[in-house]
Amino acid sequence: MKKQDSTFISKGVECSGSLYTPDNTTNPAVIILCHGLATERTFGLKAFVDHFLQSGIAVFTFDYRCFGDSKGTPRNYIDATRHIQDIGAAIEHVKTLSGINKQKIGLWGSSYGGGHALMAAANRSDVKAVAAQVPFVSGIATVLSFSFKYQMQGFFHGLLDIIKTLLFLNPHYVKVIAPPDEFALMNTPESNPGYAALIPKNSKWENKAPAKICLTLPAYMPTLSVSKIKCPALIIYAKNDSLIPYKAVEKAISKIKNAESFQLNCGHFDIYSGPLFEQTAKRETEFFIKNLK
Repeated sequence: MKKQDSTFISKGVECSGSLYTPDNTTNPAVIILCHGLATERTFGLKAFVDHFLQSGIAVFTFDYRCFGDSKGTPRNYIDATRHIQDIGAAIEHVKTLSGINKQKIGLWGSSYGGGHALMAAANRSDVKAVAAQVPFVSGIATVLSFSFKYQMQGFFHGLLDIIKTLLFLNPHYVKVIAPPDEFALMNTPESNPGYAALIPKNSKWENKAPAKICLTLPAYMPTLSVSKIKCPALIIYAKNDSLIPYKAVEKAISKIKNAESFQLNCGHFDIYSGPLFEQTAKRETEFFIKNLK
């Protein structure tokens, strides 16, 4: 395996990425990985990178603006529109790199990034295959799965952040993860331990994000665009997902003309380790081999 670090510009901001190419493979197809809500490319993606490399497919990982090694402020600024722009910039950047087949580009996304991957595939003809695992498909469905008290807390946190932005003050932050008795973007019983398990040791990541995402997230609806996806798609989702209602995912799947899907009897974070990871990664690898190689 060879690793090539590089940077690219998305809307005037420098983003960092890495291209991994398999040994003894000429001109391989490449998969671009899209990380999830408030995470960084170092959070649990390496295991998937290794699986894809073993199949002879190259992989490109990157951080959205304001995350990880990429530049931009405020840090950990979550915005679906910006993230999708960054994916587009990453695709264009990958086309300038040597040693890969620029005609065979696939997208892979997890959780919030799964929604982004589907959105990008819906709007681009140069994406030849897309895989999304436990994908975020409906902001409304996700928000309504939480209590009214939680929704009101999110509204007031988001409103405070908007007010501070209008007054040119520092953002109002909320925690990304927390136990159920504390407000956070993700505070279901599985969220705190499941998310924390993905954070690398010695990571400088901070458990906070500007609170305006609490207001914008409900309006993010990838399910309204997935019918435009023309390339083959694979969606793996979890029946016991506490963050993304599985019926919303099934509704999105029904709109995609060329979609394979697989339901797992597990929670949102269970696919990142153990037997369920192996099962998920195997299916995704087989999907990309079939549609990209």
